[in-house]
Amino acid sequence: MDLKTKILHFWATGASAYILARSIRDSSTRPNVLKRFHLSESNAILYLQDLKERAMREGEGWLEEQLEHHIADKVKHSQMLARTLKLVGQEVVDCETLPVEEQVGSLFIEYFKEYPRQTLTPPNIDWIVFAGSTYILEVDSSKEYLYMAKALPENELIWRGLKSEFIEISQDKKRHANYCHEMLTLRLPLEKVESTVEYWRTQKTKALWSVAGQVISKGGNIFS
Repeated sequence: MDLKTKILHFWATGASAYILARSIRDSSTRPNVLKRFHLSESNAILYLQDLKERAMREGEGWLEEQLEHHIADKVKHSQMLARTLKLVGQEVVDCETLPVEEQVGSLFIEYFKEYPRQTLTPPNIDWIVFAGSTYILEVDSSKEYLYMAKALPENELIWRGLKSEFIEISQDKKRHANYCHEMLTLRLPLEKVESTVEYWRTQKTKALWSVAGQVISKGGNIFS
């Protein structure tokens, strides 16, 4: 990244972490945070299953195994979040009943805006695009779950339990990021790995800033 992008990344990451921590700490916005993350986890399951089947057809045994673990983790995470939502009397939304834009969210749309939707489907997505983009998403998501774990109140048993579950999810996501990075190293020379990671980091930074207006319009809270 150039210096300007590095500065933007630093500020965007800090602002995002602050908003997320504040939103999960606040009882009025906490349910919407949980719903958003539940949608994110559950929405990815079918996509990863289709990718796993493609990997099997293409004879990618190692990748098939990694995707199998990834799917199992997504199912586990989705169940954890759904259970918590039910405990606090919140409806668990089936992501398949929502429009695509609501399923993936504006950040994802901006993140992949340079790619026609058809090129991102499981049968068509380039494996390097999948590995590079998912690496950044999983690295960042791992940090987000830690931010939330630290910010959750400890005065009620349900939130103490969720805190430990968030730490577990964070560790799972680190593992997902690791296999995606390994996937890049198995397919690309080192300098290309670095440039691919840098490209997707830049795309994520641009995506964060492109949705900043939504944060401002909602009074600084994307989960209101």
